[in-house]
Amino acid sequence: MTELTQPMIRLLRRAGASQASLKASDPALDMNLLRSARAQGYIDDCRASLKLTALGRRVLKKALSEGLLEAPHPLSRAGAGQVIEGSDRSRASVPSEEASKKGPLGWLAGRQNPDGAPLLSREQVVAGETLQADYEFGQLTRSLRSNWRTQNVGGGAGQEKDLTSAALSARRRTEQALAAIGPELSGVVVDICCFGKGLQQVEFERQWPARTARVVLSLGLSSLARHYGMSVGASDQKRRCHGVSADSAT
Repeated sequence: MTELTQPMIRLLRRAGASQASLKASDPALDMNLLRSARAQGYIDDCRASLKLTALGRRVLKKALSEGLLEAPHPLSRAGAGQVIEGSDRSRASVPSEEASKKGPLGWLAGRQNPDGAPLLSREQVVAGETLQADYEFGQLTRSLRSNWRTQNVGGGAGQEKDLTSAALSARRRTEQALAAIGPELSGVVVDICCFGKGLQQVEFERQWPARTARVVLSLGLSSLARHYGMSVGASDQKRRCHGVSADSAT
């Protein structure tokens, strides 16, 4: 299997969209790329339309989960801080190593709209990071008992009780935050902030149009910031106007 390129990932994503009826005769298609996709077993012809094979779907899902469409290739010559053009036409700086460690939210925090405004406000980013921290710490409750049975940690039962209580509090804060932003927005916020999924993966899994996930995420993070008592100004509404309407996400 050859190394996936971003053009190949985009082709597979188009072929995998349920609403799409991608034709081999489409003049916008790169015929060399299409032949390569067919040769590798990623795409098959089905009633004159191009459809993903089972292998193609697995490869695409893996690529999206690893953020290969949202970030430059690790071997790219693009340097840190260089402005690049993304597939959604928003401007982005090549993510730093630190941003990459933070996952999709950390990378999105460095992106810009075409007018140079940040894609996410500081309040939105902090709200997402707060939810992420509470979620991750709250997961400790799932394994605390087994960990404490096998580890000799100073402090004994008292320290175990304190840690368990803190983890349970984090889980409660997470549940309250998700309830505050509602089920329509919380799923995308959790997928990106807590599960580390990229925008393209979220859209692929939900069969949404391009750029829908970033609008839903922005709405969700604004609601989350208000829940945490952070001030969210009119500039966030301006940021959302650069994407699609929220109605298209439902």
